[in-house]
Amino acid sequence: MGGDFWTVDDRPAHVMKNDERLKEISGKIIGAAMEVHNCLRPGQDEKIYERALQVEFELRGLRSVSQRQFPVVYKGVSVGTFIPDFVVEDLIIVDPKVVSDFTDAHTAQMLGYLAITNLPLALLINFKNARLEWKRIIAPNPRPNLLVFFICAICAICGPSIRAIQVRRHNALRTLTSSFYIRAICVICGPSIRVIRSQSISVIQVSRRRGRHGKHRAQSRAYPG
Repeated sequence: MGGDFWTVDDRPAHVMKNDERLKEISGKIIGAAMEVHNCLRPGQDEKIYERALQVEFELRGLRSVSQRQFPVVYKGVSVGTFIPDFVVEDLIIVDPKVVSDFTDAHTAQMLGYLAITNLPLALLINFKNARLEWKRIIAPNPRPNLLVFFICAICAICGPSIRAIQVRRHNALRTLTSSFYIRAICVICGPSIRVIRSQSISVIQVSRRRGRHGKHRAQSRAYPG
């Protein structure tokens, strides 16, 4: 039994988002292939392994589609169709093989399949040898992120309103800030202000008293008794 597994460092970002789901499904697919390999043993025709895999997928509750057709488009023109052996859970292409070993041509073929189908993962399974072999091939390009598209569209449509709200919030914050500084000055300088005020009142009262005394003196000088 053998196969390659990705690590945290070499997984593309779009695969990491669906990592747990892809890991769960691919694990079930490999388990089903192990069961087929143990029961049928090496030496059978590729089509026999395909039919046995489809039966095992159904028994394990894996939703699979055999011979699903995908259009192949070149520069906007349909030039044919691609039919993979299996598409499991609308996420993973499964291609059973009976070959001596996986080659670069197999990997390149799977990358082409992923580009056509826009799926994130392909799984090669080899029933030729005494030990089951498998290989995961990760799509180099992610599917378009519709969530990001909708967020960008909303920002483009609602941008002026959002900016207006931000301006209002900024003005309100500036008003609150000014009020805060005024209150802080009053709290800090309150005693001094009260002292100055009390001194000012005292000075005014003294001035008024002096003014009254001066007025009385003037009157007493103008009208002697």
